[in-house]
Amino acid sequence: MEDEGTIRAFPVRIDRTKLDCSITGFIMVAPDPDKYASFCRFCEQSDAILEHHHVIGPYNAILFFAVQDTHALDALLNGIKSYGDSRTSVALKTYFELKDLPIPLETDA
Repeated sequence: MEDEGTIRAFPVRIDRTKLDCSITGFIMVAPDPDKYASFCRFCEQSDAILEHHHVIGPYNAILFFAVQDTHALDALLNGIKSYGDSRTSVALKTYFELKDLPIPLETDA
């Protein structure tokens, strides 16, 4: 499966609290269309943004973030607000991460 490109990587699951990055959550962003390319560069360069998903809806970007404290979250949100409207949700508890994708078994047809 690696040779075929189905398996791209073997992820490592890190306990962020041990790295003092215990505040995690999601930011929904509606970047101005003319700023979307620079918004994407901002997201790529930010250590706090771990995932960036382009989606359909009133907010066309969903970001997953991890920061050390509320001051770092405030700085991140101040950087994002120049690109457009946003809404933030802080995670209180994570029930699971990186749920395994069921691999279909080959059947003889």
